Amino acid sequence: MFNRRLSFLLLVLACALLVRLIGISERDLYCDEAVVMLYSKMSWERLLQILPHENYGPLWFVTQKLWNYVDGYVWARLLSVALGVALVATSFDMGMRIGGLQLAFIAGLITATNCYLVSFSQKVWSYMPCTTFVMFALLAAVRLLQSRAISKPYMSGSELNSSARDFNEASWLILTYCIAALLALYTHYIALPVLIVIAIVCAVHLRHAKGLLARWCIAHLIIASMMLPWAKFTLQRVSSVAHGFHMSKASLLGILDMLHDFTTFAPSVHHAAIHARIVVILAAILFSYLLVRGFWTSVMEKKLEPLSVIFLLGVTLWIMIALFLPVWHPRTLLPLAPLYCLIISKALASHRRKITIVLSSSVLALNLASLWFYFADEAYAEAQWKEAAGYLMKHRKSEPVVHSSVLSFAPITYHMGSTSGHMVLGLTEETATAATNFVLLIEPKARLEDFEELRKAADEFWLVETTDWRPWIKWRSDRAVVELRSRAAVELALYLRGVSVYRCKLNGRKTGSKTDASRGDWM
Repeated sequence: MFNRRLSFLLLVLACALLVRLIGISERDLYCDEAVVMLYSKMSWERLLQILPHENYGPLWFVTQKLWNYVDGYVWARLLSVALGVALVATSFDMGMRIGGLQLAFIAGLITATNCYLVSFSQKVWSYMPCTTFVMFALLAAVRLLQSRAISKPYMSGSELNSSARDFNEASWLILTYCIAALLALYTHYIALPVLIVIAIVCAVHLRHAKGLLARWCIAHLIIASMMLPWAKFTLQRVSSVAHGFHMSKASLLGILDMLHDFTTFAPSVHHAAIHARIVVILAAILFSYLLVRGFWTSVMEKKLEPLSVIFLLGVTLWIMIALFLPVWHPRTLLPLAPLYCLIISKALASHRRKITIVLSSSVLALNLASLWFYFADEAYAEAQWKEAAGYLMKHRKSEPVVHSSVLSFAPITYHMGSTSGHMVLGLTEETATAATNFVLLIEPKARLEDFEELRKAADEFWLVETTDWRPWIKWRSDRAVVELRSRAAVELALYLRGVSVYRCKLNGRKTGSKTDASRGDWM
């Protein structure tokens, strides 16, 4: 039995690793990834100074600083790949504990091939590490609830000595949970709502084991005390995020968006490709059925499984938060995605064997279709920052580089090897929010208040204009960019998917722009 379990686990992990390594060197840096890479190049003194002003927890930036002694963003992404594979192993173990080898294998395969989890495993972001640490904490909590000590009330004297081994094992599980929870919280604050739900659900299950309940409460007091040094900064950044992000508040559409991303992460129904619409529609039907079936199975077992309760309460708590702070985004619910996969897997395993094989094959086929879109469809390709940076390095002399959006600042300056001489149009200390503050943290001279400031810097400059590379979204030009075009002679130098580079001269006569024939192809 052990050899069979090990074989299935190795097969699942090999699949997870292979999928997460596909195209890892070909995808360009996303804006937030480039920020992490730029931070890792800073001195320790400078990095520690800016960490209290960042959106994410400090642990990931410190870890990347240590990890990135080997330079290159492909190497930096390997850490997320490793943690993504560890997440799959945790899901396999979780499935083994709540449903046996069949559920473990199904849960492992679905988690390994889930496009949403794969995409975050390929980025130098703190979302995947946070999700993995949350799952470590959840696994420790599940093992605690399954331990023999939970059915025994608190004892003393000789009675306690007879059960010392069980209680010691439970205490080590609580300690493991405590460490994993702290790692998650110091990686990203999105772990907090999920960990609150886990704490409440486990406390309810431990109510009859007074000794363990006391230790569980003490563990959370320790977690809270160790988070105090960072609590002030976390609250400040959450408030800043709520102010700076332009997202819709919680709604039915937001929940559907979450389920859509958890399920396929494929192009939406607005995509022009008919085969993408078919995949999304089929996935919506199948995964909706499986989600309902998974919850129904838990109810029919005469008790709601802790995992189902945690998923429901976790989504509910995020909805309550989003009613007051407009921070709703499927990304913030990423720590709940593995639970979603487990609930789907439980629904699959509840059928008869032949039906389970057919439905599991259908789910895996949908996952593979989503992965195909992710790897091959231009809807998920990042803007071609690296090529634009190469063009500027080749043709730029000493002119400033003005960015129409903060999105291009970090990746282009990283590829160019310097942030000096780069400015962002319209960025000031007063207007910078959590979504844009990183520019001023990386390069304090990057601000550009008005055109007079630009005129003092130079009459000639390069303009990097960001557009949206998703084919179904039309990017609206910023008012500052429109004003700049009215005051300067602008000549198109390079046209790529998602980014264009212009030669500009203030108070000059337009020399004309290049024709469409000189534009680069959409790639």
